[in-house]
Amino acid sequence: MMSKPKKDKEAAIKSEIEKLIKESAELLKEKPSRQNNGDLNALAATISEFLDCFIVLGYDTQGNAVHITLSHTDKEANALSNFLMDFASGSDEILNTESCPDKDSEDEDDSDEEDD
Repeated sequence: MMSKPKKDKEAAIKSEIEKLIKESAELLKEKPSRQNNGDLNALAATISEFLDCFIVLGYDTQGNAVHITLSHTDKEANALSNFLMDFASGSDEILNTESCPDKDSEDEDDSDEEDD
């Protein structure tokens, strides 16, 4: 038969284990939040290494809407706006684009010269 102090010690250990399990379960329910202005600025800086102007739309890990827009001129802002409207309307031309429009137009110019 177990002594009283040993039973108390086992009960305390069991209670501590249950407490740790509950705390761990609560931590697993929480989504990590990396979003802050520094993170969004870092994202914009990384994208701007590859794109002159852009719009990023999405949701963070907390379900909050996030949008980042970078354009340096009114012309770029208008072009992004038109591109977004075309995309939202489901324009086949926009949805099937695989490369930069400038590159496509250069390729077409080259093919016209070859046909001559």
